[in-house]
Amino acid sequence: MQYKTEFDLSQTLNGDGASKEKITAALDTIAKEIAAFRPDSFRFDTLQHIMALLEETGSIILCMTSVDVKDSRAKKWEAAADELSSKLSSLSLEIDNLLALLSQRDFQSLVQKHPAIAFHLQEKRNWIREKLPTDREKLIETLSSPGHRDWTSLYYTLIGEIEFEWEGNTCNISTLETKLRDRNPDIRTKAFTLLQQGLKRHENLFGVALNAIARYRMKVYELRKWDTLHESLHANRISKKTLTAMQTSIDANAPSLHDYIDKKKRALGLQTVRYFDLDAPIDPQSPVFSWDEAVHMILDAFGAFGPKLKAFAEEALKKGWVDVAKRPHKRAGGFCTSLPLSKMNLILLTFGENFSSIATLAHELGHAYHSHVLYKKPLLAQHYPMCIAESASTFCEILLTDHLLKRYPKLMLDEIYSRHATFLMDLHARYLFDFDLHTKAAEHFLSSSELSSLMQDAQNRAYGKTIEPFDHFWCYKMHFYFTDTPFYNWPYTFGYLMSRGLFHHLKDDPAREDKWILFFQDSGSMQLEELAKKHLNLDITQTDFWNTSCRLPLPFNLHC
Repeated sequence: MQYKTEFDLSQTLNGDGASKEKITAALDTIAKEIAAFRPDSFRFDTLQHIMALLEETGSIILCMTSVDVKDSRAKKWEAAADELSSKLSSLSLEIDNLLALLSQRDFQSLVQKHPAIAFHLQEKRNWIREKLPTDREKLIETLSSPGHRDWTSLYYTLIGEIEFEWEGNTCNISTLETKLRDRNPDIRTKAFTLLQQGLKRHENLFGVALNAIARYRMKVYELRKWDTLHESLHANRISKKTLTAMQTSIDANAPSLHDYIDKKKRALGLQTVRYFDLDAPIDPQSPVFSWDEAVHMILDAFGAFGPKLKAFAEEALKKGWVDVAKRPHKRAGGFCTSLPLSKMNLILLTFGENFSSIATLAHELGHAYHSHVLYKKPLLAQHYPMCIAESASTFCEILLTDHLLKRYPKLMLDEIYSRHATFLMDLHARYLFDFDLHTKAAEHFLSSSELSSLMQDAQNRAYGKTIEPFDHFWCYKMHFYFTDTPFYNWPYTFGYLMSRGLFHHLKDDPAREDKWILFFQDSGSMQLEELAKKHLNLDITQTDFWNTSCRLPLPFNLHC
């Protein structure tokens, strides 16, 4: 086939390939360079090379463990890479402390030597002053691996090894997920029942992992005297005022989606709407898409926006940067991971021959292109906040649905509204659960039944009791188990609403692609309030912007 369906890792590590010898050699090199690095030298070029080599090697290992969760050799490499990551974090912490101790005059002199990463250096200098003394922070970092981060690995192993019986065959969760969006309600019901049963069998293990992650995090916050959202706001480079404005607008506008859910319930002939019914196609004749059809839809949609985006996506799809094949031990979900030395990105998902899979691929290609436009900058200036990463990805989903609206009006209109409900309701429910989880876990260990109760309450609040809650969603959704990224869910909503504003701002501009690139090239070098003001002349600390983005996308008519 012209467009590959499995990873080709021979291009990685600057073209050396991802062989056992090359990965082992890379890990050895990283260890030696970390050990030899003197923090007081401020050799940021060398530091960024070490970071790039570790990031690339870690991404390769991630892809290996994801296509086969039972790959024991890759898991050993993963553990070694995690240990090196911990050592590099400790080294970075020492550098940060030295930056904080510099006089203002000496710091300005250092910044003048490294103007391309000036924002990052100032950010590090400010952030370290909000942390504990160096020896205590180094101890926390040392204990984080393996003590804290391994809970994420446990989750991936557990979710990947749950097996289900389907029509006489055994399948994993990524295969079962494709059944949850089937047009046949009986198939969806059977798949959802199996999923609930499988998660419930292991709920106590999931509960131990989730409690460990949240309780550890809150204990560290208590020591640092941080409130629950402080780290998440800092990591996303926004103020609490901006997040509050967004959440206020969501609360005000989400009820407008209740009518859509009611109409969808009637169109599907349901008495009640369950969580996965919201993604079910309303048209029983909705099309099935081949891999080649999916690729050409995305390329055509991207090409309508700009030739650079299309050319990039075509290169990624032809060169084996994307793995969409069904595999027996492949992990669920999808991701895009960066390889800064090879200047490429690897994307994983399982293609299900439905529009949801096509939209996911467009989403991940948006992440990849975002990284691509930043590769000319120093590595430290490439590290952008998650919520802007989600702006690039959801922007590409909007391009896809907008391009296909006339060709598949009923399918696209439902997709557009379903997405709107996802970000204003589903993601909002996850945020509410996440916040309650951390607040209560700081006080006591939460039983599985308590976690399920929190999940039900969060979904009832976000959906206005218009759906039947998925009480074991906390077991299913991997985002709750990320130890390195607290509150992983609300940035998706931020990204979606920001991407809607960006799409509206640029869609009729002849220079839209170049302006899009400039916007995202700055995303690693400034606060997001400043970014929006500079490129869109918008004040995102106010509800006006968010109210505009939260309004219903189009008049909804199931019989269009």
